[in-house]
Parts: sequence; structure tokens; C-alpha cells
Amino acid sequence: MKLSRYHVVLFSTCICLFVSHSHSQAATITESQFVNLVAAIESSGESIDRFNSDLELQSALENMDEVAALVQRHVWLEQLSKKKRVSDFQHRWVNQQLDSKLTLEIINSDHADRTMLGFNIGFDAAKVVTIQAINRQADLAANQWQSGEFKWREWLVKDKVKIQGLIRWLGSLPDSNRQVVAQHFVAQALTIPNQNNQVLLALVHFEPSEVLLSHFLAQTPDEFSFLLLQQLPQLVDEELAVNTLITAMKQPQLISQTILLLSSHYASHIKAQKQIMRSLNDPDQQWLAMMSLSKIKDSYFKQKLLAHFREKNTRFSKIALAQFDAETEL
Repeated sequence: MKLSRYHVVLFSTCICLFVSHSHSQAATITESQFVNLVAAIESSGESIDRFNSDLELQSALENMDEVAALVQRHVWLEQLSKKKRVSDFQHRWVNQQLDSKLTLEIINSDHADRTMLGFNIGFDAAKVVTIQAINRQADLAANQWQSGEFKWREWLVKDKVKIQGLIRWLGSLPDSNRQVVAQHFVAQALTIPNQNNQVLLALVHFEPSEVLLSHFLAQTPDEFSFLLLQQLPQLVDEELAVNTLITAMKQPQLISQTILLLSSHYASHIKAQKQIMRSLNDPDQQWLAMMSLSKIKDSYFKQKLLAHFREKNTRFSKIALAQFDAETEL
């Protein structure tokens, strides 16, 4: 009998690699063997959707070698993690995997005596459960919006699954609805405390208005605040960008990036020039401002700064002038 690539890979991989013990329930495999085994399983067309019950799933696994069954579980859980909805029996099967201690360890290609965790079936199952919960929340948000029952106060809460469901729904909105949703937020939700910046970033992309931008920057800064500042030149026109950056200066954590953006993108704007000058005269900000001077391309403003530093004749101004001279030499 001629063996398929699938069976050849399973046979060669599983001969001696399963090292499961009663206390560890772990298998060890090389990286290349793992890649080949997954590829073989996927190319065999063994989709979880071809089964009609959790009993059929379990029966299929029992007919495999232990390592093959372990990797097959992982592949099926990965398939389910990409589905918007799972069937009832798939849901039951995933729940059965939640308490699993089965793991696959991959031999480090640089250090053969060391292994790294490839996957943990219990963790894989928990990921599917979380993704499905997020999808259900996204469906709920969509249904509430369509029925006119959507209330921002019920969604802007400290519940990670609910927030991620809200973000998923926002991301699924057609372009024609996005501005309407952003305007609804402005009308209904600006007074809600401690809002989520990831949600606000999505709404700003829907309608980058001065009201929404100012509201966003009034929240406690996090990684999404920095992301907003990075995206600002592509989101809004020069006037609104400069006004927004000046507002961002009120947040100490954002000052460095804000001055850098004012210098690199908007140094020809009079409001940006005034803010840079204020920062250069502020003992708490002047060193941050000086580090951004090399980003200024506007020749008129550069000459104005040179005249300012020469007139001041302080230790700081001398260092700033030296930086200008070094830049000129380059």
C-alpha cells in the first residue's frame, strides 16, 4: 500500500518523539517536524467542519497516534478561533478541552538541549472561548444599534470582552454608518468617565473632529494615545493637527512626541512656532524641545531660533547653538 505524504509525516514524526508521562502530558518535537506535521494535516483537508458531532471528533482523534492527535487538536482549535460562530457540538468539544494539560514542546534549533512551548491545548481552547464571547458581544452591539436600543453607557465599562466586542462591531461598520456612530457618541457619551482609548481611536478615525480629538486627549494616555499622535498628519489638516498637538501638551507623558511632531511636520505654522518657543523657554520642557530642533526644516523659523539663542546667551542657548552648528556641518 502506498502511503500518502500525510501518513508518511505522521509515521516518521511519531515513531519516538512522544515523551508524554503521566505527570507531564507533554510531547517534544523539532521545529521542522512540527511545521511538516501541521502542513500535512492541513493539506489532508481534515477540517473540523466535516464532522457532525463531538463523538465523531473524539473517534477521529482516537484513531491517530498520540502526537498526531495532539497536533490535530491544535489545528482544529486554530480553525475554530477563525470562525465567527461555532456549532453547538463544536462549542461542547472546545469546553471539553479547557481543562486539558496536553502541551507540545519544540526543540530549540540553536540549543538542542532546550525546548520552548509550542502550544497548550487548554490555552488554545480558552482562546476560542474568548473569541466566541467577543463575537457574541459584537453581534449584540449590532442588534442593539439596529433596534435603536444601543446605549454607550452600557458598553463603556471595565469589561475586556465587552470592550473588544464593541471594537469588533465598530470595525465591521460600513463607511456609510461610521460618521453617524461617531456623532451619536459625541451627543450621548462625552460625560461618561474613564473611557477606553482604543474605542476612541476607532471613533476618531470615523470622524476626526476637534471635539473628539480633544476628548480623546483628555483621557489618561496609553499606547493608543501615542498611536493617535503618529497618525495625526494623515488624519486631519494642518490647522486641526497643530491645535490638537497643542492640546496634547497638557499631558506630560505626551510632551516629547508632541514637540517632535510640531518640529518635524508643522514648524512653518505660526501656532506651532509659538509652542516650540514656549517649550524652549520652559525649564521642564526645553531639553526635550532642543532634541527636536534638528527636525525643523523651515529656514525662516531656524533663523528666528538662532537669533533667539544668540540673544539669550545662556548655557542652554549655547548648547542649542552648538547643535545647530553641528547640523550645519553635516
